[in-house]
Amino acid sequence: MATPSSKQPKKGWSTHALEQKVGIVIFGVTGVLGLVLSIVFIGQSIRAPFIVSYDGDRFTTTSQRDAEEIQKQKTTDTDGDGMND
Repeated sequence: MATPSSKQPKKGWSTHALEQKVGIVIFGVTGVLGLVLSIVFIGQSIRAPFIVSYDGDRFTTTSQRDAEEIQKQKTTDTDGDGMND
């Protein structure tokens, strides 16, 4: 008389040889690591076009440049008399 499949002992991890267990663990770790790294790489590839890396002069309007020039003149000696203008 056959026992139902729910009553049979499970033949899982313990039936594998040591080499098979090591191989399964290495394969699993490599697979998970590959998935994580690919998700990170895809995320960086998606964000890369939107990263601004402009190192030149900042863009200012004429009125902003005039205001900065006036502020700069207030703290420097422009006519050489030893006093800030």
